[in-house]
Amino acid sequence: MKAEIDTKIVRSRILDLIDRHRKERNFGVLLVTGKLSVISRLADGLMVTQEGKVVEIVSHPDKDYSRSLLAAHSSLYGKNIDWETTL
Repeated sequence: MKAEIDTKIVRSRILDLIDRHRKERNFGVLLVTGKLSVISRLADGLMVTQEGKVVEIVSHPDKDYSRSLLAAHSSLYGKNIDWETTL
């Protein structure tokens, strides 16, 4: 349990550092992650891929695959991400 908490703290600090430098130095960051909580925290945009191919670039998901990913996140973490205000 302690290792899991430590990992979350380190991840949070790294993401804070990336975000701070991104804003201060005005540069882009490409994050490759399956963690929607990271995406909703840092992303200006979201590209959904399936089997290595771009499914859609999301601001308002309209593809079934993208919607199913977002629904899975909601059911796993108990919160919805408002993509229209997040991205």
